[in-house]
Amino acid sequence: MIGSPMSSFKRKENVSVGCRRLVCAELESAIQALSRDTPRDNAAEAARAIAGARAAIELYAPALPRDILRRDRKRLDAIGKTLDQARLCRQLGNRLDKLVKRAGLNTGDALLKRLRKELAEHNEGKVALRTRGQRFDPMVYRLVAELAELRGHVGLWPETPTTPDAPPPGLAACYRSARFAATKAEQDKADPAAAYQPVVRLGIALKLVNKCCPPMLKPQRAMLDAAAKPLAALLLDARLIEAARQNKPLAGLARTLADAATLDQADAAAKLAEARQYALAETPQAFANRIGAYWSAWRTPS
Repeated sequence: MIGSPMSSFKRKENVSVGCRRLVCAELESAIQALSRDTPRDNAAEAARAIAGARAAIELYAPALPRDILRRDRKRLDAIGKTLDQARLCRQLGNRLDKLVKRAGLNTGDALLKRLRKELAEHNEGKVALRTRGQRFDPMVYRLVAELAELRGHVGLWPETPTTPDAPPPGLAACYRSARFAATKAEQDKADPAAAYQPVVRLGIALKLVNKCCPPMLKPQRAMLDAAAKPLAALLLDARLIEAARQNKPLAGLARTLADAATLDQADAAAKLAEARQYALAETPQAFANRIGAYWSAWRTPS
């Protein structure tokens, strides 16, 4: 599933109140994930919560003062980037294993060992999350403090009067961004992975408004989810292949990995085209009108 197992808007709550609640809840989930004393991939859990908070911010973005929006976007993006970097080495290693197996390479090959060593050395991540019996990396304390401070800022967002039957004001923009990115990726076959972030964000946004019409929104979310998975793989493939190409002795290995990744490229293109044809087929205005009708019917007392 795209994002974390988050909550969603409540039927009778003001949209501004709901957005604040959802962002704060996701930030709290990230804090809890980073603070948990377990051997699980806490960085991944925290990163999913951060993605949920980022999507909820975008849903309310048009109603927020520009300075507040810019400040909170910037801080959340910086935290998300740090968590992504913390996960990168493990993600690249897992992805490399899949490509190596697909290509039929010897896992003990000296070139592969060299590539793995270089990936570890060049990993930008600075967060080494705690497992049992270990102490926290100091960076974790800083991240938790920043998340707690940001949660406090979000709690003080101004409450903007909204029309009761109007959906979150930023939802149409999320759809427009995903549709534009998918259309561009369909035309530019060389870089379909550029659509990953907008597609993921729209999927999370639809989760947040899901209660207004689950039977209609669930298939749309599922299609976006299906498109996002191979796009995520392409992003990792690009990092792996680029790392190999930068080292001349690994140029042959880079070509082998690129060949092994072609299957995912075809899958990503097909899934993205399917999403573009169905989940993203409407014009932004038609999408806004449809969601507005669902939202109005859901919020109107029966």
